[in-house]
Amino acid sequence: MKEKQRAYLAKYQARLEQWEAELKKRKAKAAEMAADLRIEHAKQTDDLERKVVKVRAHMTKLQQAGEDAWEAMKEGFEAAWEDLHSAWEKAKVKLGKAARKSA
Repeated sequence: MKEKQRAYLAKYQARLEQWEAELKKRKAKAAEMAADLRIEHAKQTDDLERKVVKVRAHMTKLQQAGEDAWEAMKEGFEAAWEDLHSAWEKAKVKLGKAARKSA
């Protein structure tokens, strides 16, 4: 894998690790929420975790891709990344509102 490709993946890897850490924090806070809010919170975090797993799978494929397959694999990875990013932003708003309601 070329250095440019390593740097590309490293950037996404760092952001993914930040999101995973944030998900762990949110799960810990869920215990303090009312039951109905906990259920909604669990749905949101489960969805995000599934998307993280999907992104990680694409990332692994991208790391293993040869030069000629890199661009094709990159497109799939970027689509999965955008799906996760979009879901993350939506969940951040929903979960933020839920946390404020329970406070």
